[in-house]
Amino acid sequence: MKEHGVCQSNFVDTGSFLFLNNIFIILFLLLCKSHFVSALTVVFVNSKSLSSIKIEDTSVDDLSLKILVANNSDTLRLLKMSSCPHVSSDGILCVADHCQGLRELALNYYILSDELLLALSSETHVNLEHLRIDAVSENPGQIEFHSIKKQSWDALIKHSPGVDVVMYFFLYEEEFEAFFKEETPVTHLYFGRSVSKAILGRIGLNCPRLIELVVCANGLQTLDTELICIAEHCKNLTALGLSECEVSCSAFIEFVRLCGKRLTQLSVMEDVLIPDDEYSLDKVHTEVAKHLGRIWFPDVLPVW
Repeated sequence: MKEHGVCQSNFVDTGSFLFLNNIFIILFLLLCKSHFVSALTVVFVNSKSLSSIKIEDTSVDDLSLKILVANNSDTLRLLKMSSCPHVSSDGILCVADHCQGLRELALNYYILSDELLLALSSETHVNLEHLRIDAVSENPGQIEFHSIKKQSWDALIKHSPGVDVVMYFFLYEEEFEAFFKEETPVTHLYFGRSVSKAILGRIGLNCPRLIELVVCANGLQTLDTELICIAEHCKNLTALGLSECEVSCSAFIEFVRLCGKRLTQLSVMEDVLIPDDEYSLDKVHTEVAKHLGRIWFPDVLPVW
């Protein structure tokens, strides 16, 4: 079962927190969506010191957030609210404007805005530590994805230079046009569906802070040039995961050589690697291990 509304107070013990957690679960299971929001609003009205709130995949709305802010603006440190379709960009902006101690935020891309990033970058706001953004589309063309200005990202990084910007993409290839056209300070990138060579090329050129990249699918076009570009320009990259895509053995070895021992996590399915004139599959793990300074083998699906 998915985790639903959870709140934590600075002034409650573990037993009280578990009790409150159970209340939210029971509320969500027993009440219809409209009644759940009403019950949640009552909690927000009567709570004056909430620090951590997880209301992912619920019907919480802008009005509920305004009530939350009115009663807990001084104590709120973490807010996770991905998959909350009734919250608008105005609702989350209200949180950023008034909750100056907010350090962790998780939300859907459609409510991310330049105004929100600038609010999180104001002089009175504490340094943001973790920003998770989910870009999700159930049907192609259902959502029109907008671009975020480079100046807005720059303001965030200037204000919070150590922030982790984590982005999860569950989009169709034709929906990526708005992304990575300019420098984007993302640190962790996860692609749950197919992503094109063109987008991976943009990532290599425009994501210098990238630490982790996971590509779950790409198709039958080899990613040799794109992978080497990422190794050359993403100097902070320490983790890579590849499956359901293709990379020549030579290009893969060159990628590992360029990254070297800083590549501490390397998870690549064996069928991703395509033998060529220089290297066979049997030789790949030896060459890769030499550059990593440790034993390495590609991942293999178990045969049941």
